[in-house]
Amino acid sequence: MAELDVYDEIDRSDALAGRGEAPNNELAEYSVLVALFDKEGAEWDEYGIKLTAQDFFQAEHRIVFEEMMKVADKGEPLVPNSIAAQISNRFNRNHPAVELATSLNGQVKIGKTDSYVDQVKSDSLKRHLIQALNEAKNEVFSDKDTNPEVLYERCLAKVTEAHQDRLKSDDLEKHSVPFHLSGVLEEVDYALKHGEPRKYLSTGFQNLDELTWGGLRPGHLYVIAGRPGMGKTSLALNLCENVSRNLVEKGGATILFYSLEQPAEEITTKILSIATQIPFGNLKMGHLNPADEQNLENTVGILQELMLNYVVINPDAFTITDLVYSVKQASRAMNGVDLVVVDYIGLMQSPPQRHFMTRSQEIGEITRGMKNLANQQKIPIIALSQINRKPDERASNRPRLSDLRDSGAIEQDADMVMMLYKPTYSDSDPKKPDYNKFELLISKNRHGQANTRINLEFQEQITTFVEKDERPTPIEGVEEDF
Repeated sequence: MAELDVYDEIDRSDALAGRGEAPNNELAEYSVLVALFDKEGAEWDEYGIKLTAQDFFQAEHRIVFEEMMKVADKGEPLVPNSIAAQISNRFNRNHPAVELATSLNGQVKIGKTDSYVDQVKSDSLKRHLIQALNEAKNEVFSDKDTNPEVLYERCLAKVTEAHQDRLKSDDLEKHSVPFHLSGVLEEVDYALKHGEPRKYLSTGFQNLDELTWGGLRPGHLYVIAGRPGMGKTSLALNLCENVSRNLVEKGGATILFYSLEQPAEEITTKILSIATQIPFGNLKMGHLNPADEQNLENTVGILQELMLNYVVINPDAFTITDLVYSVKQASRAMNGVDLVVVDYIGLMQSPPQRHFMTRSQEIGEITRGMKNLANQQKIPIIALSQINRKPDERASNRPRLSDLRDSGAIEQDADMVMMLYKPTYSDSDPKKPDYNKFELLISKNRHGQANTRINLEFQEQITTFVEKDERPTPIEGVEEDF
């Protein structure tokens, strides 16, 4: 039985066309087909790969292009009569597309092919947008229960996806090696001229900036892992403080700090303690001497300007979908975001429709979502994670990547995994009094040296980490521990 010709129904529906006929240009579509057949398809490699069958509004044009794609994929020459024969076998000899393909035999292209291709692509994008907007409109009318803010983001996502689909097929040249090569050469040229990599968001830790090749990079997912109470939140806040101060010339950094565990007021008190160097406990209890009070007054004035866009969010029932919507909204409202921190992965929830998943699968979806968000928004994301109790059962209690709680997806999706480790944490020997000594283990580093440690000292009263060595050092016993 011949294949059903359903193409006449596509793109002509009321939902797509709205008022009047959907955007299309029959002459441009025909001229593109003539050009692609010219010289037995010599222009296919330049123009054909930029189009898809769905770019053609006229059903006959679409069918002819589909058959051309099949022939081109085999590396065979494009001949109108051969295409007509294929269409006849697929449908029947009286199908309008057979007559169209036959009519193209011997035609000579007129005009510029790229202009016709641009016209076909432009009309196709408009139809996609009309369809997305109508779908969004229908969802708004039909969904009575969803929060309007979430619904707004869903509708916006439909329009964005319509455009992204076009990018995948239309702008292949923008994803080619030559296109990306220019950016890579700029990086190399900068390093040659300055003797060091281009600076990104400086962490304030010289060794960490070195291991990340210039600081926190756009599109990267960084994970800080450790046992409970190890100081993960404090380290993350130190990084945020340093990033903000290093961007003081632009008025401070735009930072979103999602605290799923501690109240926003608690986080803000720690930020104030770090900035003023006044012990956290003294701030909480109000034990301030006159010098502290003056320091506090001066620092608060600075922070109110420097950290105007440093936002601490204390969400409830937080999912990866909520994170994506929130970051995109903030980015639009504040003209971009410099850094996102999530404290911590283990407290994020799966959307209601994902409750059938195992926890490991849920975490995998969360970390993949974070990595995609970092890429889409071109921002670095720091996510905190806990380590399970397995290190306590080993002779060497230094954590491994496999000790990340809940899912191996964290290790897989992260560009860098940093593990906070306290050598004396589970050691009851009173002869080792250096309880402020910490190691930041670089357990994974997709773009630099791994299996390296940065020695830190934790100043507990002001919840601040400082580097103790001039250079990162290798981790002893790496064969055993990693």
